[in-house]
Amino acid sequence: MYKQFFFCPNKNSPLTVDSVARLDRVHPVLHTSVAGVKSTAFVPTDYALSPEALGVLMGMLRELFGSIDEPDLKTVRELAMEALPPEAKSVT
Repeated sequence: MYKQFFFCPNKNSPLTVDSVARLDRVHPVLHTSVAGVKSTAFVPTDYALSPEALGVLMGMLRELFGSIDEPDLKTVRELAMEALPPEAKSVT
C-alpha cells in the first residue's frame, strides 16, 4: 500500500522496536578508505535479512527504479489484500 516503506519487525531481530525503512530516502554510501583504515561512513554488522525479506526489499527497490514485473511483490500484495477486512478494500 505504501511503496516507499519497508517494514522491519523487531521479532527475532536485533531491533528493540518495530521500525520502517524509508526507501525514498535511501542514498548510496561509498566505502573508500586507505588500506587498514576503517571508514566511519560504512560499518557492516553481523545481521542480515532473511532470503524472503531480501527478495521483497529488492523487488521494492527495483519497482522504485521502474521495474514493472516483480513476482515477490505480487505475492506479498495478494496476501495482504486477502488479510484486509472487506471495509478496507477498494470497490473497483
